[in-house]
Order: sequence, then C-alpha cells, then structure tokens
Amino acid sequence: MSIELITFLLLASLFLLVFTGLPLAFSLGSVGIIFSYIFLGPESLFLLASRARSTMFIYVMIAVPLFMFMASILDKSGLADDLYNALSIWMGPVRGGLAMGTIVICTLMAAMSGVSAAAVLTMGVIALPAMMKRGYDKSLAMGSITAGGALGQLIPPSILMVIYGGVAGVSVGKLFMGGLFPGLLLAALFIVYIAIRSFFQKNIAPAMPEKERREITWNQK
Repeated sequence: MSIELITFLLLASLFLLVFTGLPLAFSLGSVGIIFSYIFLGPESLFLLASRARSTMFIYVMIAVPLFMFMASILDKSGLADDLYNALSIWMGPVRGGLAMGTIVICTLMAAMSGVSAAAVLTMGVIALPAMMKRGYDKSLAMGSITAGGALGQLIPPSILMVIYGGVAGVSVGKLFMGGLFPGLLLAALFIVYIAIRSFFQKNIAPAMPEKERREITWNQK
C-alpha cells in the first residue's frame, strides 16, 4: 500500500471519529494504535506504550495542567469581562477601538493563560456581540478575535512551547524568549492594521456615539 493511500486513510479515519463526537484525545489515540497494529504489527504496541511512559516523566509537562488551571480561573473569575469593559470605555470613542481593545485583551490573556482557545472563546462571547451592536464589519470583528487568540501560541507562557520543548529536549525558557518579541510585534501590527483600515473605511468600525460618550463619567473610567 502506498504512503499516499495510508495518509489518506489516516486522515479520513481521524475526521470520521471526530465528527462522530468522540473526544479528540481518544480519536487521535485510537487511530494511532489501530494503524500501528495493522501496518507495523503487534510489536509496535510496546513502542507506543514505552514512548507514552517516557513522555509522562518529562518534568516540564507539569506546567501544562497548571496553565490550564490558570486559564480556568481567568474564565470563571470574570477578569476578562472587567478588562474588556474597561478598554471599551477608554477606547470606544476611537474608530476601531473595540477591535483594538480585543487584540490587547487577547494579548493579556495569552500572557496569563498560555491557551489560545481561552481568549477566542471568551472574546467570542463578550467582544463579538458588542462590536456587532456598534455596527462593526463582521469580518473585522471576527478577524480581530481569531487573530488575537492565535497569539497564545507565541506569547509566553505557551502550552505548545512547553510540549514541544519537553518532547524535543529544547530549553522551554529559550523558546519563551524567542516567542515573546514576535508575539508582541504581531499584536502591534494587528492594532496598526485596524487603526489604518478604520481611518480610511469609516463605516467598518464606527466610534462610540456622542451620546454614549457623554454618559461615561470619570469615576467609571
């Protein structure tokens, strides 16, 4: 059997299991075990078990559940809601301010949790309805959320970097140092892009109406 056909069968089996509602961990594991048994024989199961055991004893992996716990605390405490409300008050009067505030919040959440999904889900619930209510362009609103959420892969502490560093035997600290500047640079470029596009296309990201601005007091700020 050709490599191309095996690859197709692997992907097709994985997507089939995922679409049936089986959790991703069990989908990946079952596909790997079944295809290893078919193509490499029963001896491959010992290799899988030994590899899984050696991975579990990589001490840096202890950071993964702790980062997930930190992301859960961030979600349940309502801190993201408070951050977004504060930025919406300060940046709302600016064209594209809510979208730029979304990027800032996603950057802060990436630095606090290391999980991309946390920022995307939280901002999707909080920021997207607020931007659509203000008349923001849908592509700009959703793009700012997804682009900002992707920063969690670069900005430390990144779970992806922890896993890669543990498996590849690379210094996690050096990976964090290497990802910090590109992550912040991307966040800045996202904000600059939103500001420039909002300046030239005034209808895609309108500023806060004058009436709402007058209702905001200095005590609220």
